[in-house]
Amino acid sequence: MPALRGLAVLLVIFVLYRLLRIGIGGIAKADYESFSFLTSSLVRSLSDGRFILLLPAAVAIGWLHRGGTWKEVLGETRFGIVIWATVVILVWSAALYPFNFYYGRAHLLDRLAVVATGALCLRYPAAIPVFTFCVMSSYGQWRFTLGDPEITNRKIVLDLLFTLNAILLLRRWKWLNPNLVVITLVSVNLIHYWIPGLAKFDAGNTAVEWLVEDRPSNMMVAGYFVGWNQLWDEAGMVQLYQWLAPLEFPLKIFVLVVELALLASFFNHRLMVALTLGRVLLHTGIWILSGDTFWNWILLQLAITVAFWRKPKVEGLFGPLPAALSAIFVLWTSHSYQASPLGWMDSRLFE
Repeated sequence: MPALRGLAVLLVIFVLYRLLRIGIGGIAKADYESFSFLTSSLVRSLSDGRFILLLPAAVAIGWLHRGGTWKEVLGETRFGIVIWATVVILVWSAALYPFNFYYGRAHLLDRLAVVATGALCLRYPAAIPVFTFCVMSSYGQWRFTLGDPEITNRKIVLDLLFTLNAILLLRRWKWLNPNLVVITLVSVNLIHYWIPGLAKFDAGNTAVEWLVEDRPSNMMVAGYFVGWNQLWDEAGMVQLYQWLAPLEFPLKIFVLVVELALLASFFNHRLMVALTLGRVLLHTGIWILSGDTFWNWILLQLAITVAFWRKPKVEGLFGPLPAALSAIFVLWTSHSYQASPLGWMDSRLFE
């Protein structure tokens, strides 16, 4: 029975996530030349039926969690640090950008609203829906005219945010316990590594072509010549290339392990920490070799590492059943989340 109840909870959370995604899709792109993009976005959104359907959910979350704190949602787990990291990442990227020269606006009041609602979210779950609207309205300014080179970086934190809204809607459901909240949110994070892991097998003409033919050293050289990587001069780049070339195959095995073995993350906390730190090393290696830093992904993995560094005091968060629930959730729902299939092929053919 515990297994069936756990699966039922995960299914309901996923269905709510999908429904909320539809409503969030109704948040209109604001007039960023107006005095307030938040006001403009709200007025425009009210003409979209998807957004109207979102409003009762937002009110319900506020009402169900009025005066409540994260401890009521997360229990004795130390997962609050991951919630904090998610909020900090979203505030940083949605409110602390430089002056928007394209629109000729500083957006100071709107950005203060993002910071203020984010600060409230650190303590009060009830603020999450309003914070979600503020963040999505801010992100809209990069959606079209300016392009959005950070969109892949943002997907992981937005999926966590949307799933968190879905979880908060289930406040009164006795089947939803803090362990299932943590398993769901960590699994959503893991999906964004599982899909890139699978993508490695689709990158070539055969399933093993990426493992055999991919050359990370070519990515490093390309990153140097197109100006992404500011860490190296030419002599340093050549020296690193010579050092890296013999290690390419074991490095690729390492990448596949940290992206695919995650299905067993909840078997015990040591495995969770090892795989999470492995993903930090993966991102660090990408930054050193190519200049591309997934800074918010790294921050999330570090937050998860801190949350699980010590064995949790709560019972039932790790073991065969939690590992199975997480694996089923990842396998069952991963293609319905926003994860990007980050496969690539850096060979002499694909310069």
